[in-house]
Amino acid sequence: MSRRAKIITITIAMLLLITVGLTTFVLAQESAETEVDIAENPKQTFISKVANILGIEEEQLVNAFKQAHQEMKAEFFERCLQHALDNECINKQEADQIREWQQSMPDVLQDCGQKMRLRLRDRWNNNEWPCPMPCR
Repeated sequence: MSRRAKIITITIAMLLLITVGLTTFVLAQESAETEVDIAENPKQTFISKVANILGIEEEQLVNAFKQAHQEMKAEFFERCLQHALDNECINKQEADQIREWQQSMPDVLQDCGQKMRLRLRDRWNNNEWPCPMPCR
């Protein structure tokens, strides 16, 4: 093989190695950025993936979760009242007053009440009751 052919072969091999190396480096950077995005905000990534799988907008999915959460809170509240009625902790008139009070409460206070109820439930650690509402 002539000297010129060796130089051309070596030059092509080096260009090929540099191209492969740079491509690998760029792909590794993109992969690292994706991993960082997932690590920084896994909740948003999860919502995005589920919305994409279902073929809907993220906002629709978030609204569906919010609606389901509100419905579950209302069902839990009614279950607690019914439990208190069944165990004669309160009477029908008191249950109606509690419902009326709960419906007139601002959303900010309802969220605060939810957090307090969860703390109390954890402290009492009583799995027999469907809600943390003690009798008199």
